Amino acid sequence: MPACRNRQFPKHPRVLKLASPVRDRREGRETHDSAQPQALVPLIDWMSLYGALWRERFDRLENLLNRMDP
Repeated sequence: MPACRNRQFPKHPRVLKLASPVRDRREGRETHDSAQPQALVPLIDWMSLYGALWRERFDRLENLLNRMDP
């Protein structure tokens, strides 16, 4: 994944670096930030689990609303 220019980078780079999806490399006075997509795998797994749960709940809500107002 290509490195991001600092002006395009989010306002909270420290948080992203602590969470590991972003790494930085210093070259003299410059810092080069790059994305580490593999660090997002645990988040994606967690979101998938809860995404299925919420889809099921929204489907049940939709069915209830359809029964209430045909």
